This record gives sequence, C-alpha cells and structure tokens, in this order.
Amino acid sequence: MEQAPRHEGPAPPPAESDGLGAPALGEALRHAMALARGGQGEAAEAILLHLLELAPENPDALQLLGMIARQAGRHAAAVALFRRSLAAAPNQPHVHNNLGNSLGDLGDSAGAVRAYREALSLAPGYDEARVNLAIALLAADTARAQGLRLGIEPVDVGSQASPEKFAAAVGEVLASPEVDALV
Repeated sequence: MEQAPRHEGPAPPPAESDGLGAPALGEALRHAMALARGGQGEAAEAILLHLLELAPENPDALQLLGMIARQAGRHAAAVALFRRSLAAAPNQPHVHNNLGNSLGDLGDSAGAVRAYREALSLAPGYDEARVNLAIALLAADTARAQGLRLGIEPVDVGSQASPEKFAAAVGEVLASPEVDALV
C-alpha cells in the first residue's frame, strides 16, 4: 500500500466549519509564536497570514506579523501591522512599544516618542517603554533640549562610549525627577 506524501512545512491552523474558534485561534497563534522564536519566521508568517484570512483584524496575529517583519528588516511593514493591531485593539502597551521601536528603526524619533508615551499612559510601570522613551529622546536630541530647559545637565558619554557608560547615562536620565514631567 502506498503512503500519502508527507507535507513539508507548517501545518495549517485548525479551523472550524464556521470560522476559527477561540481555542483553535489560540493554538495557531502559539504555534506561530514558537516557530518565530525558533527562527522559522517564514513558516510563522504563513500561518499568521492564513489566520488573517479567517480573522482579518486579529490584533495578536497582526502584532506577531509586525514583530516578524521588524526582525526581517521590513520596518515600514512592521509599522503598518502594529498600527492595524492597535486600530483593532488600542489598549495594548506592548504593541505601542513595538511600534515605537519600528518607528525608531525608520528614523522617526518623534513618532517613536509618541508611541512610547502612549505605552506608558496605558501602563505607567512599563520599564521597557520608559527606557525606550529615554533612548528615543536622546536620539532625537529632545532630551538634551528639554534637559537644558529644565536645568538637567547633559550627560557626555563620549564618542567611544562603552555599553556600561551608555547604561549609566540612560540610568541618570531615567532617575531624574524631571523625566517624569516629560513622560
């Protein structure tokens, strides 16, 4: 008896006759995330695109596709996907943070600052967004301009700054009470 040929690549997500139910959707998202984390972005992307055929504005699928696009260096696509995810579900601080990262990748420091501030407005204790905001402010030279206006001394880490000096400078900016006024 002849065996059926083996299917190579990711299995399509399980679907129900009337669409994709919540358990199947969750399983497909977990599978796609595991593939993406395992360095199989193309396989994860195929699953997520199939999910979006069934649920076009699923914020989790859009957000994960955005992360895959960013990792692949497709920053404009990542920004568009993060924005679609936020349009579907605006109260996602981690997606605002990811949007800020992608905007920063595109050189849009002002847009990145806005995205990080939105993340922090939704989750004030979100330390990663706070650090990213400080970095974006430094990148845009906004921190220096705001700092001078607020009486904060600029931090010179030198042109050959070590990661330790950079981390200390960011820590100094973050520890400043005036930064809370910027956020």
